[in-house]
Amino acid sequence: MKVLMVVHQFPPQYMTGTELYAMDLALNLVAAGHSVSILSAAAHWGHHPDYHEWTEAYRGLDVHYVQATRPLFPNRVLAEYYRPFLAKRLVELLERERFDVVHFFHFLHLGVSLVEETWARGVPCVVNLMDFWTICPRITLLKPSHEICGGPDSIPECLRCMRDVEWSGYDMLGVAIDDGILTEADLSRAVPAERLLPNDSSLAAQTAAARARASTIRKSLSRASAIISPSRFLRSMLVKNGWREDSMRVLGYAVAEALAPASDGPPAGAMRFGYMGSLVPHKGPHVLVEAFRKLAWPEATLTMYGDPRTDREHTIRLRELADGDPRIRFAGPYARHEIRRVHSEIDVLVAPSVWYENTPFVMLEAQAAGIPVVASRLGGLAEIVEDGKSGFLFEAGSADDLAKVLARFRDDPALWSKLRRGVPPVKRMNEHIRELVALYEEICAHTPVS
Repeated sequence: MKVLMVVHQFPPQYMTGTELYAMDLALNLVAAGHSVSILSAAAHWGHHPDYHEWTEAYRGLDVHYVQATRPLFPNRVLAEYYRPFLAKRLVELLERERFDVVHFFHFLHLGVSLVEETWARGVPCVVNLMDFWTICPRITLLKPSHEICGGPDSIPECLRCMRDVEWSGYDMLGVAIDDGILTEADLSRAVPAERLLPNDSSLAAQTAAARARASTIRKSLSRASAIISPSRFLRSMLVKNGWREDSMRVLGYAVAEALAPASDGPPAGAMRFGYMGSLVPHKGPHVLVEAFRKLAWPEATLTMYGDPRTDREHTIRLRELADGDPRIRFAGPYARHEIRRVHSEIDVLVAPSVWYENTPFVMLEAQAAGIPVVASRLGGLAEIVEDGKSGFLFEAGSADDLAKVLARFRDDPALWSKLRRGVPPVKRMNEHIRELVALYEEICAHTPVS
């Protein structure tokens, strides 16, 4: 099987969960005897029109890059989700390499028109839904006020969230509303399905692009041979926002084969709680620090693993909340090859997110290592943790409720062992590769030969 994977960023220093997952799949597909190449955007924030494309080797993979500066996209609202001329690079690869399947992982800096070009050339493709970008330009469904959004009921609602995002185009629309040139009613009118969205900087063009975002993305992705949602919750949110339930199939993530039970248990009378992830507000590390400070348990410890440079302001806030508590340690980031060491240093992983997490890899990896997980009762997290059996769920954003859950480990010394026995088996990568190859073969069998 010859596969082209499309990932919005692929240089290792910028890798987030999306890129790491795509990279793991690519390397494991190659190990299983398949051929894999990567198409990726190389973001560039230059102020002059400029376009480049090149190919580099990364761990035996051919990575084909496209780099386009922002001035090439006068319609900034449209460019956030639809960049037709970038498909030129994809078309060249499809015609030259004759891939069997194209597997899309994200469309940031690339645009959904790539799916249309793939479909037009009769090449089967899979779209992996990694987050809520298809219905939320902020990706997280989290408002600037940190309130959770159930999905955009109107374009004006999205404008209120996006207007302060530099270079988004929504800032221009916000100013037009403030000046009385544009009304919220203007933004709410439907755009005719056949209308071509112009790539110019006029107010009319950017207004049309905002109005057409949801329908354009949904229409473009409907061309895919298969759409994968890694959680039932993500699929349910898309259905709530106009997607057909039967257009998506749920296929969960997997973890590396090397992970194994990490420790024999906490020291007598103590417990080592841990956080692994970005130190950013929507991940909720502040909720965990606040909760732990409420915990009357001198022997317990909390280790926060995460890069303080990701959000320096929030890291300062976390240290202020910790207030010098000697039980709390900020351990900094860890490399992927250090994950077994990190697992050996914690007994309970806490995932205190305050947004609709989908399927965090750190939770799956912890369970693969036999570590019970305490998580917010929110989004896809409840699909991973069985409350009271493999871990606990608590009210999202509530430090008081989380503190009560943490105290249960103090009050019941046998609880940790009980939960560990309840940690479910986690799907491993070799099984996941077989699932994906079977899916590739299925869609290839149903695609007419051109």
